Amino acid sequence: MTIPVVQLGITSFDIDQRDSARLTINVTQISEAGFTAVISTWASTRVYAAGFNWFAIGA
Repeated sequence: MTIPVVQLGITSFDIDQRDSARLTINVTQISEAGFTAVISTWASTRVYAAGFNWFAIGA
């Protein structure tokens, strides 16, 4: 097997209305068995929830 290419896409987020919508999503630690998705923000943004879909090609 080979290490796949993983694509992530944000499907939803709930951010405090008093803040700017600052949100990133990255994939790390990709292996044949899985990966880690990291959702992050910066400054004073308050995130209540975030969702994403993913797919892997070449697994």
